This record gives sequence, C-alpha cells and structure tokens, in this order.
Amino acid sequence: MTTSRKPLARRIAQAHKAKGLTMYAAAKKSGVPNNSWQSYERDGCEPTLTRAARIAEVLDVSLDWLAGRESE
Repeated sequence: MTTSRKPLARRIAQAHKAKGLTMYAAAKKSGVPNNSWQSYERDGCEPTLTRAARIAEVLDVSLDWLAGRESE
C-alpha cells in the first residue's frame, strides 16, 4: 500500500479489503459508479458528502475514520 496516498483513498481501500469486497463489488453495493470509486481510491479524488456517507455505511466505518480524523 502506498503511503503517499491521501488518508481517504488509503482508508477506502483498507476498509473494502477488510470487508472482503473488491473495489468493484463495494462500488456496486454502495451505488457509486465504478469509475468514481476508482478515482476516490486510486487518484485521491474526494467524493461528495452524500457519496462519502454511502461508502462509509457500506464499509461499516465512520465518516470521521474514513476522512482520517480517527486513528486506525
């Protein structure tokens, strides 16, 4: 895992792997388009608050954790 990625990108990847989901399965489950999910996780783009909340819900993590505001 690359440490230079933004906390959000790193944590999205970490959380979907911990849930046993691929990037594509997590995107489908959350209703986020695959290309958007990929840009959040790989490119460090930031989702809207609504999408971030859906991602957090699907991955069973808090928005604060996802954003890097809570320790790992």
